[in-house]
Amino acid sequence: MANAWRPDISPNQIQGSLITMIKALLGEMRRMMRAELEPIHERIDRLEGETAAGQPQNAPIRQPPRRVQLEEQWMMMKM
Repeated sequence: MANAWRPDISPNQIQGSLITMIKALLGEMRRMMRAELEPIHERIDRLEGETAAGQPQNAPIRQPPRRVQLEEQWMMMKM
């Protein structure tokens, strides 16, 4: 099957060109995503560093106070 517009270009050349363009596009998209996500990764690293610095290595993780569920409150009011 020859190319109707450019009979001097074979289908294999067209396929090779398309694959090359797709690879270039994917590479550019990866580069753009890395550039966009880098500030987020830096912020996460800073927050992890602050958390590690503020808490001793072997200290248990503090749990927030337990919230009483509405169902439990209702049961307590019934009694």
